[in-house]
Order: sequence, then structure tokens, then C-alpha cells
Amino acid sequence: MRVGVFCDSKASAVKAAVSLYRQVKSVSVFFFGINNAEIGPELDELGFECKFHSSADGDFNNKCKVWFQENEITSVILFTEKIISEALYDSFEVYNIHPSKLPSYKGLNALKRAYDDNCCVIAATIHRVNHDVDGGDIKAQITHEANLQFNYSMWERVSFIQKVYLTLLWLAYVEKGGDFPSELELDINVLFERFVKEIGYD
Repeated sequence: MRVGVFCDSKASAVKAAVSLYRQVKSVSVFFFGINNAEIGPELDELGFECKFHSSADGDFNNKCKVWFQENEITSVILFTEKIISEALYDSFEVYNIHPSKLPSYKGLNALKRAYDDNCCVIAATIHRVNHDVDGGDIKAQITHEANLQFNYSMWERVSFIQKVYLTLLWLAYVEKGGDFPSELELDINVLFERFVKEIGYD
């Protein structure tokens, strides 16, 4: 199985999800990075195939498209706040994980805005990407009750865990096709629950 990742961050969630998934399944990751070449050596150790570009290169959407096509990628997940173009979402199944229960809190800084509003849940949504920002078809959502004693750092930790979970669902979907899964298979879920305990949130 081959998957594409478009990312302008440190890629913590996708690294964690792929590491868990590879304990029971095989997956090759083709990673297109924007302004984050410093994480290249770490991704090399994980066996990711990587290509890095600068956001100053205004043609990065098309260059990413060509590279994914050359490597026979059909499904792509985003870890970016950049707006991608139709060059990508018209060429592949592109998915985004947004840190809210869409349609609430569309747009940038969703987690912080929900926290500042004293929202009662911490949530994340994986959805198809199209021309409508955070408006594509919703495939899965996950929510956790927001303890009133949680500071923003704890919100970020829960959000990270949610991103790992939804990335695992996406990997399972790419592998099997059909309907988007609503939950993890037992063997993956056991690994995920162990991971959650190990990083200090149960």
C-alpha cells in the first residue's frame, strides 16, 4: 500500500500513526514537505520517501501532483494550514484532519478558538478536500469531553491523539477501500490504546 502525505509541520501525528500501523500492516509513505526539510533525517529513518519544497515556490501544488503521480499515489492526507489547489484535490482522494467537530469552527486556529469559547468538547474531523474550505464530505469524527480543569496544553495533547486515531482510520480505508471505517480493527486499536497510555493520557 502506498499513501501520500502533504505536510508543513513536524509531522508528529502521521509519524506516530504510521509507526503503529506498520506493526501489523505494510505501508509505504511518500511525504511532500513544505518548509520543513529539517525533519528529513528523522523521516529517512522511518523509511519515508521524501521531497521538500519551499512555500516561496508558488508551483508547489503542481510539483506535488507530478511527484505523487509518478509514485502511483491515489490517496493523500494533509497536515497543513495552507490552501491547496485543484491540482491536488482533482487528481487524488485528498483528506484533511480538522481540529473541530465540523461544521463548527471552520478555518484557522480552530482548536484555540474552541478553547477560548470554553467549548464542552475537544473534537476532530477527517473530511474530503474540495474547493470549499473545511466543507468537503465528512468521513469520521471523534470527540472527548473537555474537562474544565484542562489547560490549552492538555487540549493540544488530546487533539494530537485524535489526529493519530483519524490517520489510522484513513490508513485502514486506503488499504481496504469501500466505506470509510467508523472504528479501528482490534489489533490496531490495542496498539493505539497502549500508545495513548504511554504518552500520558488515558
